[in-house]
Amino acid sequence: MHVLVVSPTESNRAALERELEEWGHEVLVAADALTAWSHLEEGTETPSLVLIDQGLSGSAALDLCREIRRTFAPEPYIYIVLLGAAADRQRLEEVHAAGADDYVAGPMDSFELQMRLRSAQRILRLQASLQKLREKMREQSTRDTLTGLWNRPAILDILETEMERVRREGGSLGVVMMDLDHFKEINDTRGHLVGDAVLREVGRRMRVAGRRYDLMGRYGGDEFLVVVPGCSLSQARSIANRLRARISETPMDLAEGTLFITSTAGATAWSKGDAQPNELIKLADQALYLAKGRGRNRAETVPHIPKGHEPLRRYRSLKLGRSSEDDYVDEPSVSRIHHASPRPAADPMPELLLLPGNDEDTASAPALEVIDDPGEGSVET
Repeated sequence: MHVLVVSPTESNRAALERELEEWGHEVLVAADALTAWSHLEEGTETPSLVLIDQGLSGSAALDLCREIRRTFAPEPYIYIVLLGAAADRQRLEEVHAAGADDYVAGPMDSFELQMRLRSAQRILRLQASLQKLREKMREQSTRDTLTGLWNRPAILDILETEMERVRREGGSLGVVMMDLDHFKEINDTRGHLVGDAVLREVGRRMRVAGRRYDLMGRYGGDEFLVVVPGCSLSQARSIANRLRARISETPMDLAEGTLFITSTAGATAWSKGDAQPNELIKLADQALYLAKGRGRNRAETVPHIPKGHEPLRRYRSLKLGRSSEDDYVDEPSVSRIHHASPRPAADPMPELLLLPGNDEDTASAPALEVIDDPGEGSVET
């Protein structure tokens, strides 16, 4: 056990250090509360037990107890024993109210101290086992058991937490939505056990490809949500392509046979203006469907544009391959746009998916659709 001894008396420190080392403990010593606090804060290993001599000046012993409880509560738990003269009921109440676990009255008996330290070790072992159990339960409640990634509630909490961090500290945040191409066919033709095996392998490959700050979760079914702090739009797309490349790098050798799996991804990034988690998920989802519309097995982006900063942009018809000076819109999200120029009722324009007319910006554009306008045109958002 790692023990810190705090006593203003050199002879007491030396005697306690010698006995504790004989009993198999690792010992640090401090002559005052300030030095003791330095050991607690800056040490490579936090002591499991602290022995504090009440001979410290003034109320330093009780103040040190209180500070340890404030700083290190609830974990890691530090067992505190105060050493002092015989104490009345009021003094004992003060000692325990300050956070001490035990009080040993002098003159100190070595055998009694050793027995009390053994009791402390039992309590600390129990505390450690409870901590491991809590961590295991936390892991089970936040991890997807099939893929090993964060589960849906956990990854959504992570997204909200990272957005709060950006609001507080600045920076940017990338969000990627991915799913596996034609995964339903695998379940339908080969069975759900094969589908489960594919998801397990995909989760493993994503964990290998991801960096420690790439926060990846299973959003549902074969959909995955990736949250990347400090990430621009182009970087989000690069990360999406890196994960995709890892998934399809080699065929999956499963017990049921070999399968080649590809995936499609959509990405967005946010740094300025107000935004909510659902808004970023929606933009990443729009980019995902844009990538699916362009043939799958690829990644596309849709930018987040703060309200009030939307540029006047010209849009063209993806299907007709032409643009019109009348086709203008200043709203970057999904909208229903009416052509400004009237058209004859006998020649209605079909509903079409529209993308920005700027070819180099097409990959990061939100999807828009045109609907027939019986009269003068307008823009509805």
